[in-house]
Amino acid sequence: MSYRSPRYTYISSQPAYEKMQQQFTSAAQKIATERKRGEANAAKGREGSQAYINKAAEYNSVGNQTTQGAVGKLFEGSGKRVGELIRMTQGTNPQCEKDGNCDVLQTELAELQKGPGLVKTFIENLSDQLDYDRLNNFDAGQNSNGVLASNILSGKSGFNSADGYSYSLERGEGGSYDIIFKSDEAEFYNPDTGEYSNEFSLNSAAFSDMAHNNKSYFAETPTADSQIQAVLGEAGGAGIYKYDENGNRTGGYDVQKFLADPNNLTSYEISKSNKDGVADTFYGVVDINKLKADNRIMGAIASQLEGFIGNVNDDIAGADDGAARAFYNKVLSKQTDLNTYDIGMMKNTMAEFYEGEKNIDDMEDDEIRKVFGETMEIFDENGERSAFGYRENLTPKQKKLFSSLYTQHMLSVIQKDMMNDFESRKLRINPDISKMADDNSYAKD
Repeated sequence: MSYRSPRYTYISSQPAYEKMQQQFTSAAQKIATERKRGEANAAKGREGSQAYINKAAEYNSVGNQTTQGAVGKLFEGSGKRVGELIRMTQGTNPQCEKDGNCDVLQTELAELQKGPGLVKTFIENLSDQLDYDRLNNFDAGQNSNGVLASNILSGKSGFNSADGYSYSLERGEGGSYDIIFKSDEAEFYNPDTGEYSNEFSLNSAAFSDMAHNNKSYFAETPTADSQIQAVLGEAGGAGIYKYDENGNRTGGYDVQKFLADPNNLTSYEISKSNKDGVADTFYGVVDINKLKADNRIMGAIASQLEGFIGNVNDDIAGADDGAARAFYNKVLSKQTDLNTYDIGMMKNTMAEFYEGEKNIDDMEDDEIRKVFGETMEIFDENGERSAFGYRENLTPKQKKLFSSLYTQHMLSVIQKDMMNDFESRKLRINPDISKMADDNSYAKD
């Protein structure tokens, strides 16, 4: 069981897809400057109104006025050429047989006749794939060229011809088509050379392949709800709940299995009764260590991790590699508080990477937190949280960091989700508290 986007069943633009991505799409940034450029492009693009490409039946009615103009220019004069090719290739004694070029002319004719439909589909695919505003918690730093291309294509304020941006359509290789995005200033980054240029192209064949194989140009950040449901649900999860297509759940759990200590008042929340003769209501408190001990829950989390990062001991990408990077950048790196992070998990995670002379087990908690941040390279040279890039393979160190942070994150959100199931937490028979310590920090008024 691994993460699956509600929109696409496979989300990765990483190593398994690297060769085509290098030819037809932008490789993501290695450096923080490019992340910020992508984020700035996305922020600027959201300032203005959008004119997204619509989907009509005929190719030249697809898109906004600028798109229609580009398509019209692409096929300008092609009608006359189609007529010439038909005349030269058809009939009882076609001219091409005398000239010996029938194969060449018939291929050209077929490409011209298919062209309008291919371009229509290409523009539809582009409008869908480049629409980053529809992606949940989008990591704008993943692909600055793609974000800029999206802004130009959709006609966002500040990215029109008057602002120095444009695009055109051209015939590519093998009957495919290219869309060439252009900027007056050199704004498109080439990660292979580290330089910027005025043009950036995308190819119809690449986007056709993405649509056919349910791949996504941008990586989408998984939602907390989808991840929780995958762990607690029946389909490959712990089987605690059943979820319908709208995320509504049925079922429940035995809270007694998740109490830290049934004989301690801290394992309960007590809702005091204000009526004579009516007993107080006891709610069990789900202990996170009990969640760690539950093989069903931990097995489901491990299955998610395998989909995200594959084997932690090598640099081969997981099936949902792009989603893993987005989730780390947008969720884990921002929401993880090292001051409250599990010390034991820190030790286990950094053990094989730590190169200091002092034994980890001899360190105080604050020192462990400091060494953990340094060893796992959580912060950059400016003291900011480092982001995972989208071009190079994740290293074993990065994978183990993701695994540790993701496991702790999921246990926390699962605990919170189960704590919100008051029906499951409600005890049918109140425990005998006469011999329990009365220091109940969880007691409710």
